[in-house]
Amino acid sequence: MSAGLGFEFLRHIERTSTLLHLVDVSGMVPGDPVDNFKKINRELKLYSKELTKKYMAVAATKIDAAVQKDLEKLEKNCRKAGLEFFGISSVTGEGLDQLIGFLADKVGEGKESEVRRQKREVSAET
Repeated sequence: MSAGLGFEFLRHIERTSTLLHLVDVSGMVPGDPVDNFKKINRELKLYSKELTKKYMAVAATKIDAAVQKDLEKLEKNCRKAGLEFFGISSVTGEGLDQLIGFLADKVGEGKESEVRRQKREVSAET
């Protein structure tokens, strides 16, 4: 029996506006990184098709120890799918500033969107 994402976690991410997939490319996680990413997305879709409609980005982790062909394959797959892609390393700090800046922008966009939604609801009530 394989471990799934868990209903508690899935219910939690329903409330998010953006999904960031962290995909290990060091070769230390069993399976192909692209296949692992696709498995997670299939599980999201099985739980709720709405989750797969959320804005998604991908961060390839442990790029300081990456299997280069896995890193390149994952990046190519993400770019082809139109997903924002980042390579990051918590050991060296590489790519973290770009990822943090991107996430800060996305959080800001989400807050602005929520304020607009709330204003529409208030206007509709009056």
